[in-house]
Amino acid sequence: MGTRLDAWQVVETVRANSGDTSAAADFLAVSERQVSASLDYYADLKPEVDEWAHRQREIAAVEQEAFRRRQAALE
Repeated sequence: MGTRLDAWQVVETVRANSGDTSAAADFLAVSERQVSASLDYYADLKPEVDEWAHRQREIAAVEQEAFRRRQAALE
């Protein structure tokens, strides 16, 4: 998208807004055209995008746990 957002992030935001692409665009501070382009991309490459999203969530979970451990060590 040229906005540092991944397609899966746009899709999740559209879903969180009950399919309202205008609300998602406003929330993400992008144009509705960019949201539509991300949805088109997702429609064409759904398995790959879903796999990427899954991997990103796994990485985030590992990093969150590492942060919690570091914080606990400082207490």
